[in-house]
Amino acid sequence: MASATINPTRMELNRLKGRLKTASRGHKLLKDKRDELMKQFLEIVRRNRALRKKVEQGLEEANAAFTVASALMSPEMLEQALLYPKQSVELDMTFQNIMSVNVPRYAFHTRNEDPAEIYPYEIYPVVNAQNMIYANYPGLADENEEFLEEHYSQSLEGLFQNVMWPDLVAVRRDNGLSLTCMLAPQFDYEDEHEPNGDQFQRYMKLLNEQRAETGLSGARISETPIEKKLAKDHEFMQRELPTYQFTSFYADGLIEEEVMDALREKLLGSVRTVVESPDDDKEVIGYLSEYVTRQSVIIDGFEETGRYDFRIRCLETALGYNSVMVDMKDIVYPEREERDWTFVSNTLWQNLRDHPVRRYGFDSTTVSECDIRIRRFLALDYKESREFNTIRLECNDTKGPVWFVLRTGHEMIESMEGGSWQELEEDVYLIMAEQGNVVITLKSVY
Repeated sequence: MASATINPTRMELNRLKGRLKTASRGHKLLKDKRDELMKQFLEIVRRNRALRKKVEQGLEEANAAFTVASALMSPEMLEQALLYPKQSVELDMTFQNIMSVNVPRYAFHTRNEDPAEIYPYEIYPVVNAQNMIYANYPGLADENEEFLEEHYSQSLEGLFQNVMWPDLVAVRRDNGLSLTCMLAPQFDYEDEHEPNGDQFQRYMKLLNEQRAETGLSGARISETPIEKKLAKDHEFMQRELPTYQFTSFYADGLIEEEVMDALREKLLGSVRTVVESPDDDKEVIGYLSEYVTRQSVIIDGFEETGRYDFRIRCLETALGYNSVMVDMKDIVYPEREERDWTFVSNTLWQNLRDHPVRRYGFDSTTVSECDIRIRRFLALDYKESREFNTIRLECNDTKGPVWFVLRTGHEMIESMEGGSWQELEEDVYLIMAEQGNVVITLKSVY
């Protein structure tokens, strides 16, 4: 340490005491500054930790929902469902003096303070159709007598007429559903049993009274080629009701090539839509050919729907579409012992209670009515814009009404021109556009 020469005088002592006092005050000031900066830093760390946890949770939920939605929908439909109006956000940086240290501070603000811009909204087209389908009903040939007598003490004719029909009517009445039945003249085309023409006439009258649609099923349990099955069905129809034309067809597990071959048969010449069994690898709705649409079943009436709840909600939210099917072939020729009508009926009632087809206010339709709405949905070209509290929709000529779902943030519909609306749930509305130009006026709920 270098030596210092200090004069042993009172003046020098006072000078050194002054320097020590100044140094001590400076040291204390620096320590206080450090403590305040650490206090501010730790507070920011705590806020950052809480915000990061919230953001990561939101990202995890969004990614999970996006993954499921991507598996269920085509990229075009997914993009349409996720459209939001653009709201620009600007980030400003300023400085705050904390203990003589300039610390950056950040603030963001939106493009403007109009509530129409602050609260995001979305409007997107939906099919607005929910189906209740009984596949392979009615059956017209008394088949598998031994099994049915053992389990139900009735023939197929008695089971379908005395047991199932009253339940079907009750389901329709209690749930306000439109019914579609996919006729199965026969299941086994290799045995001696032939379809009963009198039963056919009776069911057609009953279904007409219920305003139900009758389509044709492609089901068969024998090795009969689909062309031969359809040829025999055509002979039966020519005898019993030659003027009737099927507009819907249930593929019942046929591959796409077989379906296309079947549609070339004379009996199916008027078919406009094909109902397909659930298949996660296919689009839910779309075109099978230039003139024929496809629509997939969402809920199997035999299965409890709890594990499919998220998928069902996604489709109802994104497309306004649902389709429930009960396949009666599994009652007549069950692959599992527990699939008897009592089990199926109870499961169906439970499914309709837990996931009512008309839960969100979407319309109940027959398969052919759904086909019309699918075509309008797929052909729809529209533009939407918003200025302050007014949303404008411009739709192309769809030759009929089209539907949209409008989701608002803390806003409600005050009036509408060119269509009508109904509230599905809080801040969610079903819009029916009846004209090419629709004007929706919103108002804040506050």
